[in-house]
Amino acid sequence: MQRITIHGRTRAQMYSGEACWTHRGEVKHNPGMKIPVIGNGDINGPHKAAEMFNRYGVDAIMIGRATIGKPSIFENV
Repeated sequence: MQRITIHGRTRAQMYSGEACWTHRGEVKHNPGMKIPVIGNGDINGPHKAAEMFNRYGVDAIMIGRATIGKPSIFENV
């Protein structure tokens, strides 16, 4: 299955600042986009996950640093 994952930070940002989710919405809603879009960046709980699905329409999310010391995040999300 083909899909694309988009992360919301630039290389220069590294782990600082907030991830920009606007681009995910633009890619997802592009009429030419025919594959699932997966969003990543700053998802640290169920409310943020729901926002990413509802506001930007991504097909799936990835959770990274928020799992450190809190693996139960997957049960909550």
